[in-house]
Amino acid sequence: MSDQPLPLVISSMLRAHGVTGVQTHVRQLLGYLAGDPGADVELVTPFSWGRPLYLPVYAMRHAIDPVSGAAVVLWYRHGHEAFLRAALRRQLASRGDCVIYAQDRPGRAPEPGPAGGAGGALPHLAGRRVG
Repeated sequence: MSDQPLPLVISSMLRAHGVTGVQTHVRQLLGYLAGDPGADVELVTPFSWGRPLYLPVYAMRHAIDPVSGAAVVLWYRHGHEAFLRAALRRQLASRGDCVIYAQDRPGRAPEPGPAGGAGGALPHLAGRRVG
């Protein structure tokens, strides 16, 4: 077994910068890890993939909003999840073993994890070796 720590992939549904508690936590974690020269850390968000595509997809919410606020929320969640999945697939395909630190998907209650804790954001990846 290697003494080298596994790379860390932080997965978030939110942009890297913002005012939410999750965004603040991720920024602080990245700042802390930046002080470790051996740390291999990557932040993956829905905005990490498909830049030419996400602008028109996310802009659609402005057309939907006058019709239905609930539909806007569904559009937002679906679009962000689809883009985050694509970004994670691309990122994980280029890595060997790694640790994924993820927040829970929106619109879904956390699944129970070990000892009653919250489960992972992408349960289909839980326990799967990547690489």
